[in-house]
Amino acid sequence: MNHDKAALSGNNPRGLRSVLVARFSALGDVAMTIPVVYSACRCYPDVRFTFVTRSSMTSVFINPPENLKVVGLDLEKGYHGLGGLWRLFKEQKRDFEFDGFIDLHDVLRTKVFGLFCRLHRIPVAVINKGRKGKRALTR
Repeated sequence: MNHDKAALSGNNPRGLRSVLVARFSALGDVAMTIPVVYSACRCYPDVRFTFVTRSSMTSVFINPPENLKVVGLDLEKGYHGLGGLWRLFKEQKRDFEFDGFIDLHDVLRTKVFGLFCRLHRIPVAVINKGRKGKRALTR
């Protein structure tokens, strides 16, 4: 099935071809996202997914689907501040030519990355971590 047929069938209404997924936190947090990402890969076999995370986290991705590439980044080298995040965005855009971004972390770094995507008219999806509810629960 080609990309145009998938888009017309309703399975991929935006006609996305390549999606960048980001989660940079602790090992357990990254590991919890694996079933969801693998499921998305199975639901959209014509979409290429690239999961970017810290280099030390890549080993938890065992038997990834064929349309998933896991990329480890060393975020401590040169990706600090607004200029560093801009460079990270440009590198990822050049290397993976993504046309969609999924933020599974929802922290300042990925929010700024998402802003760069929006400025380039790349659709962004962000996980709702329920922070307000957690705060209310602990009050």
